[in-house]
Amino acid sequence: MGLHGCCGISLGVNANPLPVLNPNGMERLISTVTITVNDADDVVRLMASIWAEIEASTVNSVPLRGNTMVYSIVRTSDNALIRRVEDTDFDELTTTFTAFDTPGRGTFTYRLLGRILRSTVPVQTESIRSVEFTAEELSVN
Repeated sequence: MGLHGCCGISLGVNANPLPVLNPNGMERLISTVTITVNDADDVVRLMASIWAEIEASTVNSVPLRGNTMVYSIVRTSDNALIRRVEDTDFDELTTTFTAFDTPGRGTFTYRLLGRILRSTVPVQTESIRSVEFTAEELSVN
């Protein structure tokens, strides 16, 4: 009994151009991925890795000044929040996380979204430099 891969991996389609996040708290689309689930009991494993950097780095300041980032994965069919993570960026940052969903049988699209939750003075924008967003159907057996 456990989870094992069964049906392949779907690769995300990144926003083009990748977004620059502003400290106004507005959520921006980073990437989307679509996967077809063959069995209603199967689990979708979503994996995201986002490399971001502050435009005007203050890594040498005392105290340090940075952005608190929020990344979310949302299933588009019903706007269900699948996972939300926070990370703090003082210069450059790679945030990697995994989420699991059991959406049922069918084809599902997921959005990877990002925003700045908090920015210190002076306010800083955050550039998304690269992203990998994938979905994989895992069979429950």
